[in-house]
Amino acid sequence: MSQPLIGFPGHWAPNALVFYQGSQFPARYRGGAFVAFHGSWNRLPLAEDGYRVVFAPLADGRPAGLAEAPDGALFISDDMQGRIWRVTWGPPAR
Repeated sequence: MSQPLIGFPGHWAPNALVFYQGSQFPARYRGGAFVAFHGSWNRLPLAEDGYRVVFAPLADGRPAGLAEAPDGALFISDDMQGRIWRVTWGPPAR
């Protein structure tokens, strides 16, 4: 039996993904997928969970959902707050 390449907990509800081809983030992110999870509200008695964006290192793919800017930044929509976040890469803050 083959093993999955990557796995995420149940009830995370993946809503969108983008296969990153930009050059703003380090090279290890190119060709991988950023996945936006909508999370779950119906996990009682457990707390809500899964509201996050994760990176999955992959090869090849077809984008759907999130967006990449011409400069390589990543746009992430937030339907809870009605916002669009622009994520850029830079050196760690000190």
